[in-house]
Amino acid sequence: MNVRRLLLLLAAVAVLTVPRLLAQEARGVIHTSEAGKFRVTAPGRMKEESKDLATGPTLDQTVRVSTERVDGPHNAIYSVTVADYPEQVNLVAAKVLDGVCGGLKGPDGKFVEEPKELTLTTGDQKVPGRAVRVEAGKNVIRARVYLDHSRLYLVMVTGTKTGVTGPAADDFLKSFEIVK
Repeated sequence: MNVRRLLLLLAAVAVLTVPRLLAQEARGVIHTSEAGKFRVTAPGRMKEESKDLATGPTLDQTVRVSTERVDGPHNAIYSVTVADYPEQVNLVAAKVLDGVCGGLKGPDGKFVEEPKELTLTTGDQKVPGRAVRVEAGKNVIRARVYLDHSRLYLVMVTGTKTGVTGPAADDFLKSFEIVK
């Protein structure tokens, strides 16, 4: 009799709790980055880390790179990386965006979908970008890359196929916007 009551209690808790958890996952958390000047709906609270990377032919220039990330459903990692290139560097949007997509693929990966051109509208400005899906072993990367003058945004969901194709991943990628 006690086992039966316990099973009924557990079933009732599951019926009441699971829809709430799924609703929380679907809703997400609106995250606004003051430093990165972006807003995105993430499946949890994002944490930020930054570092300076040496760049240029003689490694005499630095690029500030900041990543804000959160672990999401199905062990996927949701992140937005922002890189600020020096103003004096002449960036050609198509070359930079295609280079980032190729870098995501790496030597051992493959494009599940060829990089697709897209445009992010910010006020009256149109920011060029690419959407890409890469497969490398068991990992899949869905990403959107944008170049806003000398600032590069890499919006990415990384994980298994299940982890990167759910509604939380779709919402994350679609919700990204640049804020001034």
